Amino acid sequence: MPPVQGREVITEQGFGTITLNHSMRFSEDSDIFQFGEMLRDSTENRPDEELPCLFGGSGVQVVAGNVWMRDLTKGYANGNDLLAVTSDNTALRRLRKKVRQVDHDKLCPGDVVMSKQTDDKFRNGEQLTVRHVERHTRVLPDVPGCVSRTRSLTVVGDTLHFAETDKTAFILDKEKDAGKLSSRMMSLHRKGKLSYDDAHRILVWIDEINRFELAALATVHKSQGRSVDTIYIDTGTVLRKPHWLSPVNHKRLLYTAVTRPRKNAVFYQMPTYCEVTAPDDLIAA
Repeated sequence: MPPVQGREVITEQGFGTITLNHSMRFSEDSDIFQFGEMLRDSTENRPDEELPCLFGGSGVQVVAGNVWMRDLTKGYANGNDLLAVTSDNTALRRLRKKVRQVDHDKLCPGDVVMSKQTDDKFRNGEQLTVRHVERHTRVLPDVPGCVSRTRSLTVVGDTLHFAETDKTAFILDKEKDAGKLSSRMMSLHRKGKLSYDDAHRILVWIDEINRFELAALATVHKSQGRSVDTIYIDTGTVLRKPHWLSPVNHKRLLYTAVTRPRKNAVFYQMPTYCEVTAPDDLIAA
């Protein structure tokens, strides 16, 4: 899909390009391919036109809401190769709590997580299963007084132990705190309050903080580039157009979601948006 205002800008920048004519995820006779092509055609030729009601098939499935949640929850607990997506973080947090059956957003034993960065221990996109979580405090001693009156820098978070490796990860309760801390150190250095050596030492220490997220539950935006066997798409926030998206950007969002799976894309039934099967008169026609 053209990524920038309907224009394939990379071809205008002098780079050599190739065109992908066939998907490696699914065959051209699959429901997923056909639905994706319908979205592509509508995006290019009828960008402002509303999408027709979707009727379930073998690859692009529509099921009752309770079946959708039951199968997603069971598949998540079994560690199946799946992904569930919403259009926004608020809906994602609600879905995470329902699927994981917890009242918080912290990582727990049994969660399949994915590294959000490449560092000395983990690769970006590497997936691991959390085996054990323990509370941990990290302290960097001998820092200048402009950084801390106690002359030590302290961060609190969790140490993650994994089933697949002996390596551990340290994550913060609020991931953004690491970025805020780095920005503060760079600001102190720019103002001449923190020497280069001290700033470098502290920033290296901050960079040792790992970043992980749940692998099977994400926004559509964060799902780009992913491939899974089955994707569970939140009908209410993805198939139904979010109010903040234009019709054309909504179709691009939906295209991204529905083309992630190798086998099945599953929606839950919602009148006027999607139904389990087509009505008899439409099938006969």
